[in-house]
Amino acid sequence: MGVFQVYILDGGFDRWKAEGRPVTAEPTKIAPCVFHADFDAARVASLADMRRIVETGESQVADARSPGRFAGTEPEPRAGIRS
Repeated sequence: MGVFQVYILDGGFDRWKAEGRPVTAEPTKIAPCVFHADFDAARVASLADMRRIVETGESQVADARSPGRFAGTEPEPRAGIRS
């Protein structure tokens, strides 16, 4: 929706710890900042889009899931992934 520098923790917190990365029980001190997003209406599905997706099961927007996960024919959660 307009935020482009987004990062995920691949493997989650369990992988982070398994790789020996730093972990602390202390609260993290984060400097105050302003979150800015450039809203992009083209990235938002309309109600008509959502109805079409529900009715047809097809979206013109790329889905991050594999086709089998999207269609519900592959297991979810995937092996080794917590729900």
